Amino acid sequence: MEIVAQSPSGMTFCFGGRDDGNALDYANLASAVSRLTGTIWSEPVARLKQIHSDAVEDVAARDFSSVGPGFVNLGEGDAIISSARGPAAAVFVADCAPVALYDRHKGLGAVVHAGWRGVVAGIAVRAAERLLGAGCESLEAVVAPHAGPCCYEFGAGHAAELERSLGMPISATTSAGEVSIDIFAALSAQLDAAGTRLVSGRPECTICSGKYFSYRAGDAVERQALILLPSR
Repeated sequence: MEIVAQSPSGMTFCFGGRDDGNALDYANLASAVSRLTGTIWSEPVARLKQIHSDAVEDVAARDFSSVGPGFVNLGEGDAIISSARGPAAAVFVADCAPVALYDRHKGLGAVVHAGWRGVVAGIAVRAAERLLGAGCESLEAVVAPHAGPCCYEFGAGHAAELERSLGMPISATTSAGEVSIDIFAALSAQLDAAGTRLVSGRPECTICSGKYFSYRAGDAVERQALILLPSR
């Protein structure tokens, strides 16, 4: 697990990988955070049943102090807003793009699960809009490793249809010369239009790096987490 973003307002975003084990097992996730922080970590973690939607859940003001270690299931959706004082929150991926959103001063942030369906639905934009509506003024974003255009093969017709839906060119070519799509390019454009500054470059590809679980590469049930850790 590694730190991929830190907000001056008090949130840390961490992203796991294959070496951390399947993050859908809370014990693996807690162990990875403990190794990273150097202290025993056993906080409850808010999570969703991810459905490739534009649904955003806000737990920033919720108190999980009476909840023991483990996952707190919030229902269906694909982004969770929390805060520097709120509960930990996580999304789980294995080729879809994980996005960390945060305000530098307000102590609010979000973790976002954005596959191509979520990008079409505008999930990252919806999360940014919710944060701006809550008083955030200086939003920044980091996109963690996901399926890259080098490997994310897509049918040409399907890619063209996706471009029409998004209103932007995102077709690319894989290293093998096949048609692919560029989720990072789409998210970059969407975040920019939503008034959010992308502060990360293009991340590694989960399909070919070997460091991450990848659905396309055969990891059917394993996932890595993008987790928002509060400062408290």
